[in-house]
Amino acid sequence: MASPIYVALDVETTGLSPERDAIIEIGMVKFDGRRVLDRYRSFVNPGRRIPFQITQLTGISPDDVKDAPVILTLLPKIREFVAGSTIIGHNIAFDMGFLAGAGLRLSNRTIDTFALANVVLLHVTRHNLSSLAEEMGIRQTSAHRALDDADTTRQLFLALCERAEQLPLPVIEDVNRAALGSHWPLASLFHSFEQNRARSAFNSSIGAQLQEKGFAASGKLGVLVKSEEEPELAPAPDKATTDIEAMLALLQPAGAIARQFPATSTGRNSWRCCARSQRRCVTTATAWSRPARARASRWPT
Repeated sequence: MASPIYVALDVETTGLSPERDAIIEIGMVKFDGRRVLDRYRSFVNPGRRIPFQITQLTGISPDDVKDAPVILTLLPKIREFVAGSTIIGHNIAFDMGFLAGAGLRLSNRTIDTFALANVVLLHVTRHNLSSLAEEMGIRQTSAHRALDDADTTRQLFLALCERAEQLPLPVIEDVNRAALGSHWPLASLFHSFEQNRARSAFNSSIGAQLQEKGFAASGKLGVLVKSEEEPELAPAPDKATTDIEAMLALLQPAGAIARQFPATSTGRNSWRCCARSQRRCVTTATAWSRPARARASRWPT
């Protein structure tokens, strides 16, 4: 099964309102597990003034964006970049809201590292990206720049997933029971944590013992199969038929079995039982050899 593709996404903006403000930079990192597949970054001309406090926060000046493309020309590239992926973001509703305000409404599944951190890191009181990165030992190169924040979000997501999978299995199971039937965005993620823990438990304990006995795990949750290849069964070239008359002769009161084991109860009763079974087989075979209409007339419905 192919690993899921994720895109960590971040936008820098002139303010907090998708209706009144505009994007000035976008950064995306596409990844598959710990393997980075692609990166994308672009300044965006907002068509308006960048407030001084935003320049102080991000380091993005009017000179940086004056010759940059407007967001409408970038939307096809953004859509292509995230196609078929799960979008990861820190407070992802903010980023998706600005893209929607610019005319790009995406239906991709999203995961919010802010929400994930609130579940996994219960002892942490500050949940901004920089604080969480420091908590998880992630080195942040340049805060409040789109591509750097997107890559920090990628690393944070992977670290939080690792931490979540280390939670006691009953805790993960309780979370999944509570989320059952809901539209909680993290439900499928925690379901995968439970599956991974079950698979890990099998491989580390019972699986190791079974492999020593010649069995191996196959499939998601460890269907048992013999490790060595078993030869495929093939029909015999000549079909053998059962000689019922010969069998009856063996079981007759004076037959070979009675002569060999005279003290046993084989003999007459066994011969009668076998004879009755033979008659039933012959009667059934004869009935089913008749046309279907004739059979139907004999057995009422």
